[in-house]
Amino acid sequence: MKVYGFDDTGPHRGELLAATVPGGDLNIFGGEAICHELGWRMLSTSFSKARKALLAAMEEVGADDEMIRTVRQFKASYVPVVDAL
Repeated sequence: MKVYGFDDTGPHRGELLAATVPGGDLNIFGGEAICHELGWRMLSTSFSKARKALLAAMEEVGADDEMIRTVRQFKASYVPVVDAL
């Protein structure tokens, strides 16, 4: 299953992350445990929710307006996926 999220530096860099995790692991351990295992601050199976959370975090830390505009244009296909766990 594909999950999206960001780590502690994501809001400063405008970087969304994606990983493939076994669906069973997500069901058994839950999103919070997987998020911790990946070292992420936020995790979602929804690209839109992850992007919204990243944008909110970017605005909270005062990220550059141009970087925020770029993240608003992100599509799920732009985010490289890594195998996790």
